[in-house]
Parts: sequence; C-alpha cells; structure tokens
Amino acid sequence: MRLFIVRHGETFENKKHIHQGQLLGELNEIGKSEAEFVAEKLKNKNINFDHIFSSDLKRASDTSKIILKQFSNTPITFTTNLREGDWGSWTGLTHQETKGLVQPLDSETLKEIFIRAKKILLSTLAEFNDKTILFVGHNGINKAIISNVLNIPLSKFNQIRKQLNNDIYELEIDKNLKISKFLLNDSEFELFK
Repeated sequence: MRLFIVRHGETFENKKHIHQGQLLGELNEIGKSEAEFVAEKLKNKNINFDHIFSSDLKRASDTSKIILKQFSNTPITFTTNLREGDWGSWTGLTHQETKGLVQPLDSETLKEIFIRAKKILLSTLAEFNDKTILFVGHNGINKAIISNVLNIPLSKFNQIRKQLNNDIYELEIDKNLKISKFLLNDSEFELFK
C-alpha cells in the first residue's frame, strides 16, 4: 500500500498554543493556504488516490475538503480513529497553563492512541493492500501511525519530530507492516529530533 499522511492546516488554536485535542478547531487563513499547498503538491505528483480517510474533527475535515477539490472523484471517509488524542480537562487550556503539571487522568493515554492508530492502519491495509491511500489527521495520531509502522516504542514517542501543518509523509508498506519507502516532503529525513 502506498500511504500518504497529512496533518491539518494551521488553526487559530495552534497560534494560541492551545491543547486542542478533540476540539473541532478552525483553520485560519494560513491553514487554508497550507491545505491548498498540500493539495496542489499532491496533484502535481500525479497521484490517483483510491480512498481518503480523514479525522472527523473540523480542522482536519476542512483540510480534507480542500484537498478533495483536486481529487473530486475520490471516495472519502471521516473517522474518529484519526482524531487527535483527547486531552481531557486540559482541552482548551494553553501550553503555558499546563506547564509542569502531570497529564490529567481523564485524558487519553498514549497507549490508547497507539491502539487507535494501529486499528485504522491494519483495517486500511486489509481492505486496500495494493492501493494508494491518503490519511488526513493530526500531529499526535499521525506520529502514532508512523510509530506502529516502524515499531517505535511508546517510550520514544516524544523524541519523534513534530509533523508540521504542511508536511506530507509518504510510505510504502505491505500487509505485514514491512516498510519499503518512507519520505517526508519527497526526501529522506531524520525522524527523531
């Protein structure tokens, strides 16, 4: 399977350094431009997606809809499995407000996010093994998908570089999660920061 993984465009909440988690999020003008940039870049690669899967949260679904303008005949599925991790009672607070605090017990654990990521990865591989697929999600869930493919343990998750809003991961993987290609914006790269 050829898999492209995109993060949603920048939001007003990103600019305010807010823990968005499963807030809907609203693309700002930069975010809309980033989504258009990604759509154009994917179009210029002459890709024909067999299916698009997107987080159902507004910031990702709006990004997907902008991309879909370039791939209008492609079926799309909005799913909760590509949502960002749930910050629980930290949702809507700024990073500054939570600095030095222990993550709340009502938030989604990293292990739970990994399980969700593996679930959508394996179900997509089972159905679209030899197809070209696009995932549109969020930094955390996208890193969890990469971690599942590369068998990166939970303990190293925070060392993985952040996926920027207009970054495009490109992978080729088989049904056993064996990877034969892994690029970021068409280039090899250092995954760990």
